[in-house]
Amino acid sequence: MVLMPDNQESLLAGFGNLLNGGSTSSVVEDLFAEEEVTTGQRTKISEEPLVNSDKDTFKELVRTEQISKNDLRTYGKKYYQERHKHVLGENNFFLNASIDELCALIETINPTKKKKKSRKEKKEVVSINELFSTAEELHHEQLEPLSFTVQDFLPSTGAFILSSKPKTGKTFLALQMASCIASGERFLRNFDTVKGQVLYVMTQGGRRALKHRIDKVFENKGELKNMFYLTAIDPLQQGGYETLQNFINLADNPKLIVLDMITNMFPNIKHSNYQAWAQVFEELNDFAIENNISIICVYHSRKEATDGSDFTDDVLGSTGILGSVSGILTLRRSRDKGEGEIFINHREAESMKKTILFRDACWSYIGDNLPARPTDRKVFFLLKETSGLTNKEIADHLKKDKGNITRVLKRMVEEDFIYLHDKRYYLN
Repeated sequence: MVLMPDNQESLLAGFGNLLNGGSTSSVVEDLFAEEEVTTGQRTKISEEPLVNSDKDTFKELVRTEQISKNDLRTYGKKYYQERHKHVLGENNFFLNASIDELCALIETINPTKKKKKSRKEKKEVVSINELFSTAEELHHEQLEPLSFTVQDFLPSTGAFILSSKPKTGKTFLALQMASCIASGERFLRNFDTVKGQVLYVMTQGGRRALKHRIDKVFENKGELKNMFYLTAIDPLQQGGYETLQNFINLADNPKLIVLDMITNMFPNIKHSNYQAWAQVFEELNDFAIENNISIICVYHSRKEATDGSDFTDDVLGSTGILGSVSGILTLRRSRDKGEGEIFINHREAESMKKTILFRDACWSYIGDNLPARPTDRKVFFLLKETSGLTNKEIADHLKKDKGNITRVLKRMVEEDFIYLHDKRYYLN
């Protein structure tokens, strides 16, 4: 005989009675009552909010992005809140926790790895020459000379800033340089160029403005085929870099890319955020070097820059930016004057200053490091045309008093613009 567990016989009888339309037994009622209680408890538990959900979200972000405590201390909470706004923007745990608390949690997820000593580090150093090279070795080393796409102005690789105040002719200067590279003609009719294909990206004014400037700038219209253009481009970090890369990959001989204006290609970065711009220019410089091409970034200078200040101060945040690019070209010209100066500062070349003239939408070259005073400059150009004149001959030619010219000549000798030999003056 099979023995049934306690209440099983009553339970079966109750189910049978229920199926036949009868009343339920107390055992069955008790069973359903227990099930309702159990189900209610489960529903209640499932409806309760998950404890520490914000904390778990932050921990998952730390794992996936490999965030270290050193990263958090270096960049700060605000940086990660903006970078991962969709995750941390309203994360109460992240917003309310201190840096120390967050770093302690990060350390449990991504512990700081202690650097192991390599075999090379354990190797005993025999002499100082195993670790260091001498200046004598560098002195005798034959280095490749710095190559230029535009003599003096533009080395063949790297990112360069062309900076000036608005409405001073920097776009015409950039277009003129681009046209000379596309045609192989001398820039400003004095400086050699390496012929190649050019991409000019102008995001202000549209096609009509660009056509107007091209028609004025290009002397050799037959070389227009070597210059390509865009009047719109995606932000560089959102597809723009791919566009530039396509030009480099598809062009037969790419030499130059001009980004005019560079600020329009990073719309989410404020002009005053020089730390972000330093990072932008560093990325552009790396991109240019990797692709062996020159990139000119047209950039507005600071409005408060004055003629007497250092030209590197014209660029906003120049302390950080100078170290991020391969060079800076700073153009200074008053809107009511045609004459201007361009200061050239490259990482691997000596700084220089060139005087140029803007007339009829075209720049021309005047000279290097010219005297600042008007009379001194007249003497300079006179001696450039006719060398070896006496002070009387100079005074007669300029229709100036001989005594005043003698004082001007003495000053120019002291400033090393000219020299005196056998009572006649010559340019240095």
